[in-house]
Amino acid sequence: MFKKTIEYGKIRKLNFNKKRHELLKLLSRNRIGTEVKEKDFSQNNVIAIPFEQILSELKINEHERFVISSVLFDNDEVMYFNNGFEGLLAKRKGVSAYYTDKYLEIDSVKRKENTKFYFNIIATLISLSIAFMSVILLIRKDITDSKDKQEQVHEIETKIQSLETDIEILKANQIKTEKTK
Repeated sequence: MFKKTIEYGKIRKLNFNKKRHELLKLLSRNRIGTEVKEKDFSQNNVIAIPFEQILSELKINEHERFVISSVLFDNDEVMYFNNGFEGLLAKRKGVSAYYTDKYLEIDSVKRKENTKFYFNIIATLISLSIAFMSVILLIRKDITDSKDKQEQVHEIETKIQSLETDIEILKANQIKTEKTK
């Protein structure tokens, strides 16, 4: 099936589901165009597309084509073709997958899940930040209240000492007045 040995590391970071959709588009349109317009298959009207054309139109390499088409093979949506050239053709399930945007929908669902995931992380971080700020404000308020209470206690202690001093002065004056009598 493959003439070249597969070398690892030749696969770029691609949106593989979008490329699968594009491949199904190419194969489906070719199949529909051939079946609907040219119902006579005796004149070498082939519903398959050569690998070279697939690579060229999708702007991918052989390794990426293999990765992209593997899922389509597993889902029985495409079929290998080898009659004069090697290529792929869309099965009815593949045509259906293209027109229902199956692989684009998979990407859409993944994006929604990722958005929810990141939103939940951000919401959690914001909630934790608000809770942390509330705790800090409560601690500051408690410290301020504590300082205010310490000042009140200090004022009361000062008043008590002043009163004790006044009482002692009064006692001393009373003792002097009693001795002078």
